[in-house]
Amino acid sequence: MSVIQDKVRGLLVSLEGETLLVPNVAVAEVLPYNELDSSADGPEWLRGFLDWRGYRLPVVSIEVVHGHSAPAIDKDTRIAVLNTVKEDSGISFYAILTRGIPHLARLSDEDIAMAGAFDEAASGELARVQVNSQRAIIPDLEALETLVEEVA
Repeated sequence: MSVIQDKVRGLLVSLEGETLLVPNVAVAEVLPYNELDSSADGPEWLRGFLDWRGYRLPVVSIEVVHGHSAPAIDKDTRIAVLNTVKEDSGISFYAILTRGIPHLARLSDEDIAMAGAFDEAASGELARVQVNSQRAIIPDLEALETLVEEVA
């Protein structure tokens, strides 16, 4: 007997003043914040590099990619390691700064309402949505990976 799944698993990832909605499979691991190897000559959104399981991962501030100030680092700061989604990507993983631990959300079509679309290349966003009572951004992970590949 075949069962059709009517819900998908996503993660709500808190940032400074924003929340991302990403596929559950996009996040490989969430780590406590540790000091990063900084890169003085990289773009502003590059917060440094993380040594993780034998990889040297670029760490991105999504807030800076979206045109905001870099978030303050405090006790709630975490690092989410993301799997790449592009088939021809030159990297396997990269990381983003988060606020706290992402929350699992099981979502159906009824749980998500569109709140507006945005220019992908300019903002790194595919759409803004309403998830139940919370606003969230669906990031353009392919565009983000293209940025990261330039510094990896």
